[in-house]
Amino acid sequence: MKILDLANGTIDDLTISDLESYFILIPKEKIKAVCNKFNVDDRTVNDGWLVDSTIKYEDFGTYQFISLAIPEIDINDEFNIYIGPNFCFFVYPENHNNNVVNYIKNQIHYRINTVEAKLNVTYTPVYYASIIIDTIISKYFEIVTSYESKIERFLDEILVKPGNHHFELITNVRNEVYTLKKDIRAIDNINIMLCLEEAGLIKKAEYPAYKNISTRIRGLLKFIESVYSLSSELMHSYDTKIANQTNSLVTRLTVITIIMGVWTVVVGVYGMNFKNMPETEWAYSYYIVIGGLIVITFILIWFFHKKKWI
Repeated sequence: MKILDLANGTIDDLTISDLESYFILIPKEKIKAVCNKFNVDDRTVNDGWLVDSTIKYEDFGTYQFISLAIPEIDINDEFNIYIGPNFCFFVYPENHNNNVVNYIKNQIHYRINTVEAKLNVTYTPVYYASIIIDTIISKYFEIVTSYESKIERFLDEILVKPGNHHFELITNVRNEVYTLKKDIRAIDNINIMLCLEEAGLIKKAEYPAYKNISTRIRGLLKFIESVYSLSSELMHSYDTKIANQTNSLVTRLTVITIIMGVWTVVVGVYGMNFKNMPETEWAYSYYIVIGGLIVITFILIWFFHKKKWI
């Protein structure tokens, strides 16, 4: 097994042998040169060159092409995997955030230098593909966990003081989590396709690795379903809180309307131009009316406060 990392090198001097196996990590800018060496279909060469952030699986007979996307906060990192009988290519976006790439590289070197050395076994290209897929699944676990934390933070904010901006934030989170759920299902389908006997890729010794991936995907799907349900509950909490605020505002406006209504009635009565209104001739009639209205106002305020309407 030859393991190559073309981050700082080329494949020009490599002689391809059908008796040798190859695992090659390739920046997307160098995919054409590698695929030409291995007679890979031009369509997948173009896919690997463009990096279009879609999840797909295609069987080209002599090899399988897999495209996996990992969403981040502002970008989508797509990783293309080519799996053949004697090769596995891992194509990554060179100019993007390469934390995932470095993590995958570290995982591969760890297994080579520890597990493989201790067990005295040689990994096949198909097994290296399982390492990549398993690592990407781990990254999805981290991403879903971050969304869970984000939803919990939004919930705390909403319980204290919900704002109009929260509606957009919650909607975006729900849509992003739903997209994650679709992506994970797509990865599950890809893993199922790889395990089919018709694919002819996975040998008996490699099957446990892909079975473990399937088990992890099932757990990830359950996890993201719970997070999506949490996002729905978050939207319900937001609607409830806003509705309570609206009801409270309407109640206060109603109380103000009732109080002002008393003043309006009195002012309306004494605003009529009747000739015979004897109390208007009293010396203290103005003070009596104003004082009476103030007393009535305080009585109404006390009553509404007792009923907890204000």
